Amino acid sequence: MSINGLFQTGRNSIRTLESAMQAAGHNVANADTAGFHRRRLDVRSLGVANAGIMMRPGQGSFGGVGVGVAGFSRTRDAMLEGAAWQAQAGLGSAEENVRLGSALEAVLNPETAGSINGTLRSFWASWGDAVNTPTDTGVRRVLLNQASTLASSFRRLDGDLTRLQEEQVGSLDGHVGNANALLGTIAGLNDRIAAARTAGTPDLDAEDTRDEAVRALGGLVPVRVTEEADGSYSVAVQGMKAVQGREVLELERVGPPDNPTYAVRFKGTSVALLPGDGADTGRIGAALSGLTVALPQARQALDALAARLVSDVNGLHTAGFGLDGTSGRPFFDPTGTTASSLSVAITDPAHVALSGATGAPGDTSVGRALAELGAGFDEEALGLSAAAGRALSRARTEADARGGLADHLDALAGGVSGVSIDEEMTSLIRYQQAYAASARVIETARDLFDTLLAL
Repeated sequence: MSINGLFQTGRNSIRTLESAMQAAGHNVANADTAGFHRRRLDVRSLGVANAGIMMRPGQGSFGGVGVGVAGFSRTRDAMLEGAAWQAQAGLGSAEENVRLGSALEAVLNPETAGSINGTLRSFWASWGDAVNTPTDTGVRRVLLNQASTLASSFRRLDGDLTRLQEEQVGSLDGHVGNANALLGTIAGLNDRIAAARTAGTPDLDAEDTRDEAVRALGGLVPVRVTEEADGSYSVAVQGMKAVQGREVLELERVGPPDNPTYAVRFKGTSVALLPGDGADTGRIGAALSGLTVALPQARQALDALAARLVSDVNGLHTAGFGLDGTSGRPFFDPTGTTASSLSVAITDPAHVALSGATGAPGDTSVGRALAELGAGFDEEALGLSAAAGRALSRARTEADARGGLADHLDALAGGVSGVSIDEEMTSLIRYQQAYAASARVIETARDLFDTLLAL
């Protein structure tokens, strides 16, 4: 090798080592930056550009003048990161189910003041009190007041379910809006990243930002990502290409009165997302399931309880006689058979039918039969809250399992792409020693050149 070749080798080595130390310093500075991928310096061996003054080409040359920078790249495992992104959908759907389940359990809690369970117990106890003093109109009035309180509890609970439904619609709209924003971000970064790669200067920070956007999107909807030749991502959501290059297919929420039920579909198409109740459907799928399954089922169970209450109480009451000797009067308004429409039809305490025969106020057979209805209704009312509690327990168990899986996959992916301070410090020491050695090469070349000039 020529003296000039030695100079070139040392100079190229120092330049490369400076880049390596810059990459290590950048890694250390971003060790705690979310979504940051450790930067790796890619190097290449440099061929002989000039044989120099001390050697003719082809005589003793080993074919190179050191090392050069080929570029920088991100350290990552695409397969592990893809699995981690997909795990976010399961975690997102489980967490959304816990959120709705907690709210539903709180609404149906049998221990809260004015709960259905408590007012039912008071209602049945009032029938027992009336049976004990069948001619006391004051006791009968208390019974009517308890019945009115019970009907109010049904209507209040129905209103609470309506409020939960409105909140769930708002939550779903928020998730859809966030998903569309992330899709737009990914498409915009696709354009930026592809242009940078074409220019030969990859935008690694933009690629990190795009990966974070994909991860956040994975918590909302299940995603499948394919990296194209130009570095752009194609993002599929349940088989539909939501992002392709810079093109975006957004989502939209539809519902009553324009649509028979709530749904989320791709804009401009009839393709709808599939809801889910714990499967890997993301927050949007779980929120949609809450609107179309969980909340309607709770309302149906409450309405069924109200309808049974009207039917069973009226069935016995119409066969009984009031203090005025009249029978055939319904106790509850027979047209109000849902929780929202339940109301008491009797206003006069004397019209409460306790007797099984006309002109026999001491006969309380109908009143006793009505009081005995309580056991079955109490059990059914407790079933409402118990069902909500079981659903919440399942959702929490699912969230714990999904969270553990997501954390595990994140840790595996982070083990590849994350920054180790100890490793970077070791690398810096190695670079420092190599830098000193490269400087020694240049110093040696200078001494040789000075010797040559002295001849």
